[in-house]
Amino acid sequence: MSTRARPNRFRPTTTAATAAAVAAALLVLAAASAACAWLGGDGGDAGPAAGVRQRWRQPQEGAADARPAVLGDAVVFATGDGYLVSRDRATGAARWATRVHDRPIAGANVVAGGGVVAVAADYHTAGVDAATGRLLWSYTAPADSVDRPDAAPGYVAAARLDADDSTVYVPAWGASVSAVDARTGAARWSWRTAPSVRHRSGSSGVRVAGDAVYATVWHFLNATGTESEAWVLALDRRTGRELWRVTLPTRSEGVMTSAQPAVWENLVIVNTVTGDVYALERGSGRVAWHVPQEQPDAGQLFNAVVTSPALRDGIVYADGGTGYLRAFRAADGTPVWRVRYGAQMTRDLLVTDRRIYGVSGLLHVFDRRSGSPLVQMEEPGVPVLQRLFSSAPAAAEPAGELFISMTGAAWSFQEP
Repeated sequence: MSTRARPNRFRPTTTAATAAAVAAALLVLAAASAACAWLGGDGGDAGPAAGVRQRWRQPQEGAADARPAVLGDAVVFATGDGYLVSRDRATGAARWATRVHDRPIAGANVVAGGGVVAVAADYHTAGVDAATGRLLWSYTAPADSVDRPDAAPGYVAAARLDADDSTVYVPAWGASVSAVDARTGAARWSWRTAPSVRHRSGSSGVRVAGDAVYATVWHFLNATGTESEAWVLALDRRTGRELWRVTLPTRSEGVMTSAQPAVWENLVIVNTVTGDVYALERGSGRVAWHVPQEQPDAGQLFNAVVTSPALRDGIVYADGGTGYLRAFRAADGTPVWRVRYGAQMTRDLLVTDRRIYGVSGLLHVFDRRSGSPLVQMEEPGVPVLQRLFSSAPAAAEPAGELFISMTGAAWSFQEP
């Protein structure tokens, strides 16, 4: 049976999502600034504070959304003026910097495969040689033309790419999913919605696992998107042939999902903007379990869930849209814990062996096993709108080194 979410709460356009993120961050900053922990200063060891030790901090222009990528003794950051920058893991010193866009990098992640790093940037995806920084290619996704007066290339801002040793997988509005040669940028295959599908659609999240590529797709059910649905796809990794497609029963409005699927054993796990979490069987797409949308506490609003579920050691971690972070058993969706942190996550979670990291503008650190909040962090001494962390963090394990972008800087700290 279909369930209908309250539509006035979900309008996750880029502008609305940004405004919601800033509003949530400002509320938390006002309420919790006395409890926040931050280590300032450029480079070196600034000493312990609230269990957090800075490794280094290097200035860079603006703010970028993309999660950095760790490659051996280097880490690649995106910047707010359109560059990819490879930095020394130990010091943060730049090894190379390559411009791939003329605006802030808005893709959700930097990915690496086959000696190439790639990132999505509004209407194209760029590939750069990981060792030298040489720009290798720029790929434009198939056109997004349905219910539009003028066709445009598929939009890839906020796209969650994935990669293997030879291929970069690119989701785009249109909807399309493309497998792109990591060295040349040539499309090996592209899946697209059938011409018979009415109204707009788009994909922003893919995951390659085994012989398949899994993707989430939103689809408007009318021309204005006041009613929409979410699909989950399985595509043949070699050819792009559609293996199965499932329409999730939850409906709302706008972009119903932008999540990157998580894969655990025989299940692919996704969520929707309403906070529903679904596990589907990898072979057939049959729904194995479903955790429904939760209601906010009295006097609180529901925030659209714009992040992906994260998975580690058989546990799924997901934002609830209600100021709570939740953990479930991947096997059956049984709750493990639920903890209040009082904000809205705006970047995908990172889960390490001991910790969970989330970004709401602030950086939140939780104990993985209990969910207990450990640290909130902001940067003092600057205007409030410049204090915010802008990307999801990346980790080098088991060294316990963390890397994240913020307004005007690339930052690394030791795991608390």
